[in-house]
Amino acid sequence: GFFGGSLVVYWTVAKELNTAGTTGLSIALINTATFLSVAVLTSLIGFALDWGSALPPAIAYRNAFTLQLAMAAAGFFASLFIPESFGRRAE
Repeated sequence: GFFGGSLVVYWTVAKELNTAGTTGLSIALINTATFLSVAVLTSLIGFALDWGSALPPAIAYRNAFTLQLAMAAAGFFASLFIPESFGRRAE
């Protein structure tokens, strides 16, 4: 989607904050964490929808999508702690 372009920022941060010898490993770790979190989050949304099956559908979906909003807010909060490298690579 639209926000999938943010992966490019992660790769750049991994390249700039790690030495040349560990850049590939750090990018692989970021890719693994990204796609694993997507897999876990979709399973949690399905669990939330099953758990709220007695609720009206609009409320059940609102509760399930609140989980996505919480994860997005946590990601934004975590991004505030990324150190600025000013375009210089770690040595």
